[in-house]
Amino acid sequence: MVLYEKLSEIRNLYKEIFEAVEQFNVVFGWIILFLFTGTLVEVLICINELMITMTGSASIKIFLENILKAIFYIINISIVVMSCDKIEKENCSFIDRGYFLQSNLEKCVLRDELHYLVSWAAEIRPKCSAVGFFLVNQSILGALFSAMISYMIICVQFNFS
Repeated sequence: MVLYEKLSEIRNLYKEIFEAVEQFNVVFGWIILFLFTGTLVEVLICINELMITMTGSASIKIFLENILKAIFYIINISIVVMSCDKIEKENCSFIDRGYFLQSNLEKCVLRDELHYLVSWAAEIRPKCSAVGFFLVNQSILGALFSAMISYMIICVQFNFS
């Protein structure tokens, strides 16, 4: 009976975590969206200024300033993304451990309760989002870098023509 009570306590804690992530999305969703948009715009401006300084006679100071500013913005957004991605990864780990424990138990009430807990956890999966526009996880970094590289290629093409 003690294990059943522990599972009930785990379910309550998981529900609190889910609600905390939902509150995080409500409170910080717009901030994350503006952070992503601002980072993308600032890095694109830095890339544009880099292309201008490479073709002109600008100083090395301006060149380094733009490089460092772009790196700062990329590191800033990467930290936010990796923190949000950690929530999803820990959730998957929790579910995997639950399935593993469930497979090691014989047919009993505890196994059924564990199955219910793991199924419920797999269904609600807490995830960070930017106001529902997109999920904040590692895959969004690929999209962000893809947009930056595409813009840089276009800038290079215009500079050479």
